[in-house]
Amino acid sequence: MGVLSSLQAIQNVMDPSHSYWKVLLTTGKEITEHKLVFDFRRGGYRPIDWALDLNATGDLLKIKELWLICPNGQQVKIDINEPGTAIQFKHKSINPYGAFLEAQGIGKVTDKGTGDCECWIWDRFKGLIPYKSNIDTFGTWREGLMPLTKLSREVIGLQLD
Repeated sequence: MGVLSSLQAIQNVMDPSHSYWKVLLTTGKEITEHKLVFDFRRGGYRPIDWALDLNATGDLLKIKELWLICPNGQQVKIDINEPGTAIQFKHKSINPYGAFLEAQGIGKVTDKGTGDCECWIWDRFKGLIPYKSNIDTFGTWREGLMPLTKLSREVIGLQLD
């Protein structure tokens, strides 16, 4: 990883055209992917990651509020009343110049039995939109975009049992 990767991580965090999530835990601690952490395994800095830093530590079960901060200044907050029901995902596209963020979503599972969920999605072409779906058959919120299909419960850290 090293210096070059650390500089790229800093650039990504400072990029005003990117949306980002933040959470408020029941402990009062605020965590956001807009901050950097030093990763000894990679030998450099990287943005805080949902799976690496929230799922792996068990902090996903302590989420009280889940926020999506959008590039245009809009913000949306979802109250998480049941531990293990918070969702965060990103949708990227690849072109000859690399990958770029198409959309980012946050949400919560509203029915643990069926997997129904309510989300807010920031889409770089449509802005901030509300969206209802299902974690096992997650559709698409915009024409021309492939459906996400099944969201990974393990990566997201869902605890619905």
